[in-house]
Amino acid sequence: MKLRKISAAALTLAATLLVSGCATKDEKAASALAGRVLAGGASDIRFVQTADTVDVFTISKERGKIVISGPDANSMAMGLGYLIRHVCGKDISWYDYYSKPALPEDIGLDGPVRIEALVPERFFLNYCTYGYTMPFWGWDQWEHFIDWMAMMGITMPLANTGQEAVWQKVWRRHGMTDEEIRAYFSGPAHLPWHRMNNIDAWEGPLPQHWIDSQAELQKKILRRCRSLGMKPILSGFSGHVPGKLREIYPDAPISEVSVWCNFSKPYHCYYLDPSSPLFKTIQKEFLEEQQKMFGTDHLYGIDPFNEVEAPSWDPGFLASESRGIYESITAADPEGVWVQMAWFLINQPGNWTPERTEAFLGGVPEGKMILLDYAVEMYEGWKSTNCFYGQPYILNYLGNFGGHTSLAAPDIEILDKRLDEALARGGSNLLGFGATLEGFGLHQYLYEFTMDKAWDMGLDWEKWTESYARRFAADAAALLRRFVHDYVPSGQGGAPKNGTGPFRRPTYRTWASMVPVNTADAEDFLRKTLELGSEGYLYENLLVNAAIKLLAYKFQETGVAFWDKLTAAEPGKYPGETLILLQKDYDRLIGLLDDMERLAACNPELSLSRWISQARSWAVSPSEEYYYDTNARTILTVWGEDATLDDYATRGWSGLIGSYFKGRWTIFLDYCMDCVKHGTAFDEAACDALLLPYQREWVKASTPVEYASPAPVVPLCEEMLEKY
Repeated sequence: MKLRKISAAALTLAATLLVSGCATKDEKAASALAGRVLAGGASDIRFVQTADTVDVFTISKERGKIVISGPDANSMAMGLGYLIRHVCGKDISWYDYYSKPALPEDIGLDGPVRIEALVPERFFLNYCTYGYTMPFWGWDQWEHFIDWMAMMGITMPLANTGQEAVWQKVWRRHGMTDEEIRAYFSGPAHLPWHRMNNIDAWEGPLPQHWIDSQAELQKKILRRCRSLGMKPILSGFSGHVPGKLREIYPDAPISEVSVWCNFSKPYHCYYLDPSSPLFKTIQKEFLEEQQKMFGTDHLYGIDPFNEVEAPSWDPGFLASESRGIYESITAADPEGVWVQMAWFLINQPGNWTPERTEAFLGGVPEGKMILLDYAVEMYEGWKSTNCFYGQPYILNYLGNFGGHTSLAAPDIEILDKRLDEALARGGSNLLGFGATLEGFGLHQYLYEFTMDKAWDMGLDWEKWTESYARRFAADAAALLRRFVHDYVPSGQGGAPKNGTGPFRRPTYRTWASMVPVNTADAEDFLRKTLELGSEGYLYENLLVNAAIKLLAYKFQETGVAFWDKLTAAEPGKYPGETLILLQKDYDRLIGLLDDMERLAACNPELSLSRWISQARSWAVSPSEEYYYDTNARTILTVWGEDATLDDYATRGWSGLIGSYFKGRWTIFLDYCMDCVKHGTAFDEAACDALLLPYQREWVKASTPVEYASPAPVVPLCEEMLEKY
């Protein structure tokens, strides 16, 4: 690939700083990063902090060593990531359990390279990621992930861990007992929706050990993030208060929040109007306690009306609400900046008209509120809001709801064009690019692309894909383009995404809403991926998921055939051979689930065992082990109080496929076969009466799950092609 040349002046400056004095704090942080993430070659890299006033990194070769320079630890970390990925053709996962790359002895650097950032900030994470991916992470996982973020050049990560310890201190001041406070919090995996004012108390009470240990973990997270030049976004007070405060302050303007996802009264939330003096008191108490415990970078994530109704839709009221929140922030921290999701524009477009949106954003002085344009692949909020009416904003790629594991993504060409258009026409208040994925899913492909687009690398989507593909096979670029084209942007309760049919609760709607699948194309994709003959985790990851997707397509294809046979004739008038044909489909469906379980067992990312083990590791007693186990199962399966959110976070994981999903399909298929045998019509309510209790029993059972044994990936994938 073509590299940008460094000016003579920049080289002179780097050389001057290279020989001057001891290593700076930022140089030490970058050097330590290299030592952590590389299996070999770290000692051959020297980091040099420069006096550049722009966000830039340079890579050059001097006396046999690679020199990476930049104005701070963050830019040097991005330089290291660029060296590993684009120069050496190596890869590093955002997960900690893959082997570290080793740099080659002779790094093919044709000449010095200098790359400058196109936008000053790079954002990462989503409130939901703290529930769907990271709720049970320990320091090992966090340490590696922070290093990965640094090497992606991320400057503004969302940092939500441990805030319940701060809130506990605040609510104690207002007369609540620890038992009342812990009962107000939701369970660990559901905390994001508690923090976003959607549900209280669900899967609670939260253990005190969890509250304390998460606060200590947050201190480590923030310390490392800041050492690598990041400015973590902490939490602020949005108005969400315990219902108990209505008794303590009967005259305070506290209203019940609208129902979210059918949760019943005990789990409803309450909202304190920002115009109240009590609101300003609580904001000040929270921010001061948080600063004592965690420090501050003056960035506060606050989302008062996430997926819920505002108390009033009058533009004047909305302006006063935002003004009250902003004033409460600056009363506690004069440098404070409010960071607000713009998800409301996608989630409630009918309520958030241009007039209301402008009033809400206009209640805050320009430059004191940062909007996260949340899902550029779905909706370009900056276009419908006149660039957010002057407020700084960050354009984000979301790409994954609930941590779905279907091998699919939006078209990279469209994403590329949208990011480029924002750079050209998005106004001077375009602050940065970022990613708001709800769960890590299975591939980093487009997330890395989005982060790299924040830098002037001279790479369009085609050249970038070619560079990415070099990591595991020189001719894989065309295959990657094919896989990203295969995308159905649902996952929010609508039609199943391609390849997720086996992992949805079997119902009449499951079949009626099945999206068309191209089984032949999926088979060709897997065959061509096998023909690459590469090795390494990135290749095996793609291979396993391509095979699972093929089998999932086969499952959907067979399932539709089964359903067509079942519904082709009137009850009691089935042809004699129907039962035989249905039994063949039945056996094939169960066999496909068994083989998907075998495939998933080959990939450590697709493991219920790992998820459950992480959850149980936080326990200090047998009862807590059961508590965390149940909470971990709940978020992935039944989610909430009724069936509204069933399978929202569906995962094609080993353990889930062979246990939970297979169990459901067995119940469903047995019921269908009984309908044929007894000449009765399919009754969805009667079938659900069997399925729904099974789901709850599986979640609460907390019994060991049997897992398939890992097998060599390539022979297993070849077996699947031959078998199906």
